[in-house]
Amino acid sequence: LSNVTLNGQNITSSITTGKIGALLQLRDTTLPNVTGELNQLTNNLFSLTTNANLNTTNSGTNATNDANHFFANVDIAAGLDNASTIQVNPSLAANAGLLYNGTSGVDPTISSSIASALTSNTAFAAAGNFPSGVTTTLSNYGAQMIGQAATAATNATQDNTYQSQLQNQMQNRLQAETGVNLDQELSNLTIYQNAYGASARVISTIQTMYDALMNITG
Repeated sequence: LSNVTLNGQNITSSITTGKIGALLQLRDTTLPNVTGELNQLTNNLFSLTTNANLNTTNSGTNATNDANHFFANVDIAAGLDNASTIQVNPSLAANAGLLYNGTSGVDPTISSSIASALTSNTAFAAAGNFPSGVTTTLSNYGAQMIGQAATAATNATQDNTYQSQLQNQMQNRLQAETGVNLDQELSNLTIYQNAYGASARVISTIQTMYDALMNITG
């Protein structure tokens, strides 16, 4: 992925706030973590939904041998993003009867064995927000993924609310310090006007007294 540069210098790691910081966090951490978890879920889903009597054949994608699998187009060994390529096995999509017609006739164990595998515990490797491997069911693993996403969304919403409130408080304080309060300025103007009038009367009185003094001594 491309780095953010300024005058030829990589400054990606120093951008941790604001909209750009959030987008970088989403690109470099959040989405890769979710992708890793989805791929673990996909790989185990593919592995668990296999049955030797499920008469599905290779899907033709050459990604892996999909014979006897409910799903197809998954490469456990080398697939970088199996969650984006997994699909229902084409031969099963074309003939749903393969679920109960096995290689040698009606076989009810196919669907029951797959259903049982889906509800049993299986090992998941460390991925994304799971720093160590866990052993649980597919549904529990998926529920934990959703729970993590919900918690992250709640935290992001609360942080956004706090930052918005803080911004409003700072703007109000700035306005109080630098803005013009018309009521206060009108009150000050009245005070200054009265003070000017009083000063003018004092000067006028002094002038009258001075004139009187000059007439007496003249």
